[in-house]
Amino acid sequence: MLECDVHLTKDGVVLIAHDEDFKRLCGVDKKIADTPYEAIPLMKRTIGLHFSNSLYDLLPEEEGKFATLRELFEIAPHKMISIDLKGDHNELKNKVNELIKEFSRESLTIWGSMKPRQHQLIANLNPEVPRFFSAMQVLLVYILYFLGLLFLYPLPADAFMVPLMT
Repeated sequence: MLECDVHLTKDGVVLIAHDEDFKRLCGVDKKIADTPYEAIPLMKRTIGLHFSNSLYDLLPEEEGKFATLRELFEIAPHKMISIDLKGDHNELKNKVNELIKEFSRESLTIWGSMKPRQHQLIANLNPEVPRFFSAMQVLLVYILYFLGLLFLYPLPADAFMVPLMT
């Protein structure tokens, strides 16, 4: 399964990016939401990874362009993809949903947000697409499991994805 985070550019393009701005990856202090797609800067050739103290050097053939969700759906039509919606605005949810429908990816996509209040909105928008548990929902499941009370909790999502820290 591929996992990606998405943000919306100023002109409504669904961009694949973890950070909400270009500072770490491009050295440019601008937010994705304030930048039109055509003005998105290229990534630096060497990037500091946010989850470790290591660096990633782009390969010579890598241009340093950010991919769009549309491009990912086009190059990986049969791959399972998990999409983490960043931001609270409805336009992002609607645009992602439109792309899922356009590419008939309801059975190949899992989506959600780490913000629990977004889960019901996403479920109402397209109940055909499975949702992943938010971070707080994962924590609650763990606590209820260890207390022996999990059977009392109606599970609010479909996919339980937890990073394994090593």
